[in-house]
Amino acid sequence: MTELSFPCVSVSSSGDEYFQVCFQEADDSDEAYLLIQRQFEDDDGGCLYLECPHEPMGGHSKITWAELGRGVLRLEFRSRPAETIQIRFVASDAQYKELKRILSIMIPADVFHAAV
Repeated sequence: MTELSFPCVSVSSSGDEYFQVCFQEADDSDEAYLLIQRQFEDDDGGCLYLECPHEPMGGHSKITWAELGRGVLRLEFRSRPAETIQIRFVASDAQYKELKRILSIMIPADVFHAAV
Protein backbone atom coordinates (compact mmCIF):
# COMPACT_ATOMS: atom_id res chain seq x y z
CA MET A 1 0.00 0.00 0.00
CA THR A 2 1.23 3.46 -0.90
CA GLU A 3 0.51 6.02 1.82
CA LEU A 4 0.49 9.74 1.11
CA SER A 5 -0.34 12.74 3.26
CA PHE A 6 -1.37 16.19 2.06
CA PRO A 7 -2.66 19.10 4.15
CA CYS A 8 -4.68 20.64 1.29
CA VAL A 9 -7.47 19.32 -0.89
CA SER A 10 -9.38 21.05 -3.67
CA VAL A 11 -12.14 19.96 -6.01
CA SER A 12 -13.35 21.41 -9.27
CA SER A 13 -15.66 20.65 -12.13
CA SER A 14 -16.55 21.99 -15.53
CA GLY A 15 -20.19 21.48 -16.35
CA ASP A 16 -21.24 17.87 -16.09
CA GLU A 17 -18.27 16.59 -18.09
CA TYR A 18 -14.99 17.20 -16.22
CA PHE A 19 -14.24 16.58 -12.54
CA GLN A 20 -11.02 16.90 -10.59
CA VAL A 21 -9.74 16.31 -7.06
CA CYS A 22 -6.29 17.53 -6.10
CA PHE A 23 -4.46 16.75 -2.87
CA GLN A 24 -1.50 19.10 -2.35
CA GLU A 25 1.30 20.05 -0.01
CA ALA A 26 0.15 23.69 -0.31
CA ASP A 27 -2.44 25.55 -2.38
CA ASP A 28 -1.28 25.79 -6.01
CA SER A 29 1.87 23.76 -5.29
CA ASP A 30 3.54 21.81 -8.09
CA GLU A 31 6.01 20.13 -5.73
CA ALA A 32 3.93 17.42 -4.08
CA TYR A 33 0.43 16.53 -5.17
CA LEU A 34 -1.91 13.77 -6.23
CA LEU A 35 -4.36 14.67 -8.99
CA ILE A 36 -7.42 12.55 -9.79
CA GLN A 37 -9.52 13.40 -12.85
CA ARG A 38 -12.47 11.97 -14.74
CA GLN A 39 -14.19 13.16 -17.87
CA PHE A 40 -17.61 12.17 -19.20
CA GLU A 41 -17.44 13.89 -22.59
CA ASP A 42 -16.24 10.68 -24.28
CA ASP A 43 -16.56 7.05 -23.18
CA ASP A 44 -13.58 6.55 -20.88
CA GLY A 45 -14.38 2.97 -19.92
CA GLY A 46 -14.91 4.02 -16.31
CA CYS A 47 -11.26 4.98 -15.81
CA LEU A 48 -9.83 7.73 -13.66
CA TYR A 49 -6.67 9.62 -14.54
CA LEU A 50 -4.06 9.91 -11.79
CA GLU A 51 -0.98 12.09 -11.66
CA CYS A 52 1.61 12.20 -8.88
CA PRO A 53 5.05 13.61 -9.76
CA HIS A 54 7.09 11.77 -7.13
CA GLU A 55 5.43 8.35 -7.12
CA PRO A 56 5.62 5.55 -9.70
CA MET A 57 1.88 5.78 -10.32
CA GLY A 58 -0.10 7.59 -12.88
CA GLY A 59 -2.13 7.26 -16.01
CA HIS A 60 -5.60 5.86 -16.55
CA SER A 61 -6.84 3.19 -14.14
CA LYS A 62 -10.08 1.60 -13.01
CA ILE A 63 -11.02 1.78 -9.34
CA THR A 64 -12.22 -1.47 -7.79
CA TRP A 65 -12.81 -0.06 -4.28
CA ALA A 66 -12.94 3.47 -2.86
CA GLU A 67 -13.52 4.42 0.74
CA LEU A 68 -13.76 8.01 1.95
CA GLY A 69 -13.62 8.87 5.63
CA ARG A 70 -13.05 12.10 7.48
CA GLY A 71 -9.40 12.80 6.68
CA VAL A 72 -8.59 9.69 4.63
CA LEU A 73 -9.31 8.37 1.14
CA ARG A 74 -8.41 4.79 0.24
CA LEU A 75 -8.41 3.75 -3.40
CA GLU A 76 -7.80 0.28 -4.82
CA PHE A 77 -6.89 0.04 -8.48
CA ARG A 78 -7.30 -2.84 -10.88
CA SER A 79 -3.79 -4.05 -11.57
CA ARG A 80 -1.74 -7.17 -10.99
CA PRO A 81 -1.27 -7.21 -8.10
CA ALA A 82 -4.01 -4.78 -7.05
CA GLU A 83 -2.56 -1.48 -5.91
CA THR A 84 -3.94 0.47 -2.96
CA ILE A 85 -3.30 4.14 -2.24
CA GLN A 86 -4.22 5.71 1.08
CA ILE A 87 -4.30 9.51 1.16
CA ARG A 88 -4.50 11.43 4.41
CA PHE A 89 -5.76 15.00 4.10
CA VAL A 90 -7.15 17.95 6.03
CA ALA A 91 -10.49 19.47 4.99
CA SER A 92 -13.09 21.75 6.50
CA ASP A 93 -16.65 20.43 6.77
CA ALA A 94 -17.60 22.28 3.58
CA GLN A 95 -14.54 20.94 1.70
CA TYR A 96 -15.26 17.39 2.87
CA LYS A 97 -18.89 17.65 1.75
CA GLU A 98 -17.84 18.88 -1.71
CA LEU A 99 -15.09 16.23 -1.94
CA LYS A 100 -17.64 13.52 -1.18
CA ARG A 101 -20.05 14.92 -3.78
CA ILE A 102 -17.44 15.11 -6.54
CA LEU A 103 -15.96 11.66 -5.79
CA SER A 104 -19.47 10.15 -5.86
CA ILE A 105 -19.80 11.47 -9.42
CA MET A 106 -16.33 10.35 -10.51
CA ILE A 107 -16.34 6.86 -8.98
CA PRO A 108 -19.06 4.28 -9.74
CA ALA A 109 -21.57 3.85 -6.89
CA ASP A 110 -20.94 0.13 -6.53
CA VAL A 111 -17.30 0.73 -5.52
CA PHE A 112 -17.54 4.11 -3.70
CA HIS A 113 -18.23 4.09 0.03
CA ALA A 114 -18.25 7.26 2.12
CA ALA A 115 -18.69 7.99 5.80
CA VAL A 116 -21.33 10.56 6.70
